[in-house]
Amino acid sequence: MGAESERGGASPSSVGSPRTAAEIRERILAEHRELRELLAEVLTLSRTVASRDDEESLKLAVRALVLVFGEHLRSEEAVLVPTLERVEPWGPARVERLDEEHATQRAMLKDIFASIGKLDDRTQLAERAAAFATRLLDDMNEEEADLLTPTIFHDAILVVD
Repeated sequence: MGAESERGGASPSSVGSPRTAAEIRERILAEHRELRELLAEVLTLSRTVASRDDEESLKLAVRALVLVFGEHLRSEEAVLVPTLERVEPWGPARVERLDEEHATQRAMLKDIFASIGKLDDRTQLAERAAAFATRLLDDMNEEEADLLTPTIFHDAILVVD
């Protein structure tokens, strides 16, 4: 399945789409802030999972993260990809890299979601959840440093559909 078919349509969060590249950048960064809160919750719960109740809280947090992160990927693909393709000469190469990263992240989301119900060992669940959250944090940090820069996404660029 190619990147285009993975992207799907516009996400609900793309309603009222931003019109400038700077607005798109800010929207994606706002989504990253929301995701960081969920990631912090997963990391905290993964460090403190000692009882069955803690385990259920961790599973719920991971499930919520999977759903929100999946929506975030669709949002990026709906607004970020078309803008990248137009804003600079390296846009198509950046889109290709983003597509590859999103495919990897989707595989991770699918894997962690499938494994949640199968893991009976709290320690193993906590380790998998922490590794998953840490990887997503690293990916977002890299994306912000390499891609979501004011140099690439600035107010002078108007997005026209």
